[in-house]
Amino acid sequence: MKIIYESTFMILTYKSSLKLMEIVWLPTKNSMLTAQFQSEFLTFLLYRDQYKCERLLLDERHLNFKGSPSIQKWIKEIISKRTNYHTKKVALLVGAELPQKKISKESTYRNSIEKTNYNIFFNKEDAKNHLLDGEENNNYTDHIISSIMLH
Repeated sequence: MKIIYESTFMILTYKSSLKLMEIVWLPTKNSMLTAQFQSEFLTFLLYRDQYKCERLLLDERHLNFKGSPSIQKWIKEIISKRTNYHTKKVALLVGAELPQKKISKESTYRNSIEKTNYNIFFNKEDAKNHLLDGEENNNYTDHIISSIMLH
């Protein structure tokens, strides 16, 4: 995996042979401001479109941002305006402490804005297996960030 973007809040990596992008939200001491989240989200979309990713691994285990209905509406509007969407499979990696009700709501919301094969996982290996689905993954290098979750 090649790092294509890195900031205080996230790292984007890409593996061209698999058309796979991994988005890792990094642990931060303080919660992101709305403007910071929006900037990072737009940056992610820019790279997603530039690389024409077919597979996305969204690692939100360390995401330190409290979304709101207005942010969800903003995300939906931004994504609905993009017609050059190439992604076929998405694996969302979440922490085990996330309530099941929130996961169900999140999944329904994301499926409604993107016509894609979208699943939620608690285990990174399961998420990678879903994305690769039988393809050779011997060259897939796990991007490990060693830090503790600060919430």
